[in-house]
Amino acid sequence: MNEGAVDSLQNGLAASISGQYLKNLPLVWTRAAVVIINIPLVIIATRGFAVLNLFLVMNLLACCAILPLIFGLIPAMSKFSTETGFVLGVFSGILGVTASGIGVCWDPADISGSFANGANWAWYSNNYDWKPFLASLAVSAIVMLTFDAGAWLLRRRCITGPGISGILMRVPGMKKITASPNWTPDGDDRVLPNWGPDDAQVKVAPVAH
Repeated sequence: MNEGAVDSLQNGLAASISGQYLKNLPLVWTRAAVVIINIPLVIIATRGFAVLNLFLVMNLLACCAILPLIFGLIPAMSKFSTETGFVLGVFSGILGVTASGIGVCWDPADISGSFANGANWAWYSNNYDWKPFLASLAVSAIVMLTFDAGAWLLRRRCITGPGISGILMRVPGMKKITASPNWTPDGDDRVLPNWGPDDAQVKVAPVAH
């Protein structure tokens, strides 16, 4: 089971990197990317981590992202959900998991130890306790919906601002790093083929920030 998960991760990372950055380069570049991707995986494998605990980390990260992702995929919420709300929801879920562990391991006599032990318990050694999972789901959803509700109210009053991409894409070199040379503040202006009978072209719709 573990080998199947690692194999899927390797293939996904290699395909994403080669498809975005190496598609016009010789095949040897993709093979080199596969080797480089495996270096951190080999290092992790030599550390002797428990397999079930590694799955616990992945499961918690998935829980932090699942509700923001579902909200973003619901067509009825396309005018409500924002990319910034999604990012904030995921990172808040991560903080929520950590906070749940700190609460369980809190010791007023050892504050620094409470943070370290709490983070370790929440992410690695909680034996699949329900508290971190509930925290990841609840905090990520609440933060995302709260931010998106505020952003929606501001947009209704014609008050707008840049989203996460609107800020990051202004960093020199970011368009090249993200393989988005045609990015614009209103959305990616790529033109995709329709593959219809009239061979028309479809423009990618802008997304809310």
